Amino acid sequence: MLLYHYCTNASFISILTSNSLWLSDLSLSNDKMEGAWVKHVFSAICKEKKLYPSHEAHIDSCVDRAMSFLGWGGFCLSEAGDGDLLSQWRGYADNGYGISIGFSREYLEFLCKSLQEIEIPVTLCAVDYDTNSHRDRVSRHFEIIKAYIDKGAFDYSRFSLLQLGTPLSEEEQSRQFQSLNLSILSMMMDCKNIKNPAFREEKEWRLTTPFFNPKENSEIDKDEILFRPANDRIVPYRKIPLLSSNDVEIISKVIIGPRNITPDGVIENILRSYGHNNASVSRSAATYR
Repeated sequence: MLLYHYCTNASFISILTSNSLWLSDLSLSNDKMEGAWVKHVFSAICKEKKLYPSHEAHIDSCVDRAMSFLGWGGFCLSEAGDGDLLSQWRGYADNGYGISIGFSREYLEFLCKSLQEIEIPVTLCAVDYDTNSHRDRVSRHFEIIKAYIDKGAFDYSRFSLLQLGTPLSEEEQSRQFQSLNLSILSMMMDCKNIKNPAFREEKEWRLTTPFFNPKENSEIDKDEILFRPANDRIVPYRKIPLLSSNDVEIISKVIIGPRNITPDGVIENILRSYGHNNASVSRSAATYR
C-alpha cells in the first residue's frame, strides 16, 4: 500500500535536500478540533453518566491541563484516490500547484521501528473516523477515571466544616488524584488518532511523535522542537531523518499536481539527484485549473 503526502513544491524539495520529514504540531492543522476531539467525546460521556457538577468541572480542568502538557507532531498522509484526489490537491498541495509523494507503508513501518530503536518516539497509525469506535475507546478510559473519582481523587472534605464520613488523608487523596491524571494522559495517548468524521474522505494516516510543553516539564529538551513560519501562524515541528532501507524504496512514486507545469523530466532528475532512482513520476489526471 502506498500512502501519499500532498505538499507544496518547496516542501517536496525540502524533503529531498534534507532527507528528513517534519512532524508539525497537529493542533495547528486545518482541523480546529484536532487533538480536542477526544475531549469532545469524553465530555459527552461525562454528561450522559450524570457526574456531580463539581466533579465534571474538576475533570474538565484536568483534561485541559493534560492537553496543554501533551500534544502531537504529525506528518500527514492519505491512502485515498491513489495519490490523486482533487480535494487533497486543493487543501494541501498549494491548490493543485504542488506534488503528491508516495511512500510505501512498509517503508514507514520500517522507519518507525528503526527510530524507536534509537529512542526517537515515532509511530504510524491510521486515523479513526468512526464515532462508535470513538465512544467505545473513550468509554473504557472513562470507567478507569471514574473509579479514581469514586476512590476520592476529588475528595477535599477534610477542608470542609460539613464532613460526611471519614475524610481521606492528604496523602491518599493526592495518590488518587495523581492516578486520575495519569489515566487522562493515557486516554490522550490512546486516542491521539481519533478525528471528526467530517474528514473521513481523506482516509488519513499519520506519523506521530509526542510534543511535551516545556512549561509543564523543565526536563524536556527544548532543542528537539524547531519552529517554522506559515502564513498566519508559527508552527512547532520535529525533524526526523529518512533512514535508508536495503529492502524497500523511501519514495516509490511522485505525482505532479494538476496545475503544476514542471516537466516530468525535471522531477525525474531531481529524484535521481538525491538517490531516489526507482521512483516513478506521473501527472495528475484531474482536469483542474
